[in-house]
Amino acid sequence: MRRKYELELLDRAVSAVKDAGVSYRGAAKTYGVPYKTIRDHVLGVSTSTKRGPKTVLPQKMEKDLCEAIVEMRVMGHGVRRQDVMNLAADVAEKCDGPGFKKLCPTSKWFRGFRKRHNLALRQPMNISVIRMSMETLEVKTEFYDRVEETYNQLIARGLKPHMIYNMDESGMCLVAKSGKILAEKGTKKVRIRKGGERGENITVVACVNASGSHIIPPTIIFRGKSLNEDLTKGGIEGSVYAHSPRSFIDSELFTEYFERWRQSIPPARPALLFYDGHASHISNTVIQAARADDIHIFCFPPHTTHLYQPLDRVFGSLKTAFEHSCQVKMRKNKRKSLNRYDFNSVFAPAWFKSMTPANIQSGFRQCGLWPLDRNIVVLPCEENNQAEEGS
Repeated sequence: MRRKYELELLDRAVSAVKDAGVSYRGAAKTYGVPYKTIRDHVLGVSTSTKRGPKTVLPQKMEKDLCEAIVEMRVMGHGVRRQDVMNLAADVAEKCDGPGFKKLCPTSKWFRGFRKRHNLALRQPMNISVIRMSMETLEVKTEFYDRVEETYNQLIARGLKPHMIYNMDESGMCLVAKSGKILAEKGTKKVRIRKGGERGENITVVACVNASGSHIIPPTIIFRGKSLNEDLTKGGIEGSVYAHSPRSFIDSELFTEYFERWRQSIPPARPALLFYDGHASHISNTVIQAARADDIHIFCFPPHTTHLYQPLDRVFGSLKTAFEHSCQVKMRKNKRKSLNRYDFNSVFAPAWFKSMTPANIQSGFRQCGLWPLDRNIVVLPCEENNQAEEGS
């Protein structure tokens, strides 16, 4: 219920009772403030000026609960709605307040708790423990310091955005995620046709520059001991096809890829290439070839590509477009499941839709690589500090 009086009137009513000896009811009639409110403030039972009824949990306990929720979220152990309800019930049992009816918080209490503390339900992103351990200010500061130092050295020699590259690979699966679909209310089992039970992983290797002006045609790696020529039909012009026992890139394939990339880029030097420091990417042959051609290799810190690698952002768009392309293909081919020979027909539309100069420039910008901006990437620990400063 909204308060129908000004706080100044409440203060004057309390002063009239304390200092002038006016009765509670007299002050209530004069100033338009509820009799019980004046009495509670005079007796010190209540000092709150907030509207509405009292919260079940004391204000300090609610604040402690909120801080615990935020801390758990920063640690990667986010609490669900029911977890909050259980924690609140435990806290209520230990305080002197009225507690919850039936010893359990209601949905109304949960909505109010979220509103009071500016909390929202969010779909969490799965991330490994190792990656989380690298989300520190020390790692971030060291990374951007190294990037800034490299830029200062190379920009003085003529480095431009179109000479800054990022190379990465990602696995594509022909069995796409289904997502939610419409169905009649009460339907127990909802199914959707897919291209297979598990699907086959196919690796795509890509390389782009910070200006988005040079997009290297992809290298596509299939699983197997040999490559069937039929797998190359209908692909993106300029694509290179390869094979490996598990469809992953290895040192030999990467060395071949690096040499093709080196010869395909414009002759302007120096050039700067960002990529992750996976073992398959590190070889003496690559290092010597890069050094001889004035190409500077910069490896991301281990387990941090989800934060600092531009193509990680672009691949998100690519995979979404690829899954949509797979679903369209399945609808048009009701009696045919997708397999490796369908890959080019569903991958090409997704590639051209997502690998655009705008998306690529956005990827570099969101990672703070170009233009260089170490404040773009905000770590969970920094979010927590900002929230504390704001409160």
